[in-house]
Amino acid sequence: MLASVSDRLVADARAQGYDINDYRTGPETLTAAADIANMAAANGNRSAANAVLAEIARVEAGGPVAGDMTLTEAMMATTVGGGRWGNLPERDGFHALSGLLNSVSQTAANQPAQDKLFAALVRSGGEGYVGGIDQSGERGTALDQLGIYFDRNVGRLAEADWRMDNTGDFHHGLMQDFVRHVLLDPGYGRLEQSQEALTDEMTRLAVAVDDPALSPAARENAASTLGAMMGSMQQAGADYIAHAEGNAEAKVAFLRQFTDIVTDKLIGKLAARLPEGGVRDGGKTAGGNFVDALWQKLVDHERQQAADHVDEATGGLLDLARTIRTAMSTGEASLLNAFDLRVELYYDP
Repeated sequence: MLASVSDRLVADARAQGYDINDYRTGPETLTAAADIANMAAANGNRSAANAVLAEIARVEAGGPVAGDMTLTEAMMATTVGGGRWGNLPERDGFHALSGLLNSVSQTAANQPAQDKLFAALVRSGGEGYVGGIDQSGERGTALDQLGIYFDRNVGRLAEADWRMDNTGDFHHGLMQDFVRHVLLDPGYGRLEQSQEALTDEMTRLAVAVDDPALSPAARENAASTLGAMMGSMQQAGADYIAHAEGNAEAKVAFLRQFTDIVTDKLIGKLAARLPEGGVRDGGKTAGGNFVDALWQKLVDHERQQAADHVDEATGGLLDLARTIRTAMSTGEASLLNAFDLRVELYYDP
């Protein structure tokens, strides 16, 4: 029933039109369709969510719907009135669209439209946006939906990010924007899960860099993606401290805590890749390959962190990147160059 109602609303929205400058009501009707499609998906039927996403993709392929405003932006500007009690919480366009990301079928066919919607929502702050990511009121549920999508796709998004450099594609810089506008937002409730996702991917990439069975191109791609992740996090941290409101010292402390947790998790996951005894127990030096060397360097870094310099710009992310780079310098020059190139692309000290 819910899917049927949503499908009818999609048809109504298409008939109404989407140019809000011409007083057409399609964006708000399509927002209602997305809201109900999310309910249908929560009850096991994703067909309506797929239909809403397809309608958004179809319309946006034709360009803006009102001046420079895209359909997604017009939908974000939609709120649901609650009479004398004001707007209904979590029933606005930003929440409906964030939920839609995870309500649709998670297929390769949907990915391009999902990625574009994800990027539009992550970047919807600042002047020129109504009802975007920095709107007032409760946004935690919507931010968490963005986090669920990122955590599920972190490896693919990170690689697409650096591959799209100098193309004008929306994927470039997307990880940095997610970290800055979602991961470091005080209202984000999935910090621990995202730290797990990030360290899972960093561990996977470290193992790939270290795997002589892989082709040189595959190993360099892994080093590039790892560099893009580190550079993105560093720049996002610097922007967070430089531009966010509030106490800068508290933000440095928060970033240091964030980095320490990432370091702890990365040490544990790399340890699982090492044999019992030997390097894991500290009984001998690292074996010379990247995983061994990185594990040892991170352990040394943690032991000495009380004496480490707390970088005022990135609160510890720079320390972590330097640790990874030092470990990588023990290996092949092409891998180090691939890592450095991407760090330098994203982080401007």
